[in-house]
Amino acid sequence: MNHPRGRVAFEERASYLLMCLIRLVYRALMSGSRSKMRKTLVVYRASAT
Repeated sequence: MNHPRGRVAFEERASYLLMCLIRLVYRALMSGSRSKMRKTLVVYRASAT
């Protein structure tokens, strides 16, 4: 692989299945995080006024 991005492109292709799994876990965790942040923002805005 003579091209500077050749190694990176190979690694990106090689980890496709792993990235799919990471995205699934990330999506599952983000929904809980968003609701927690929303609740915290409501409390913060109530205390700021």
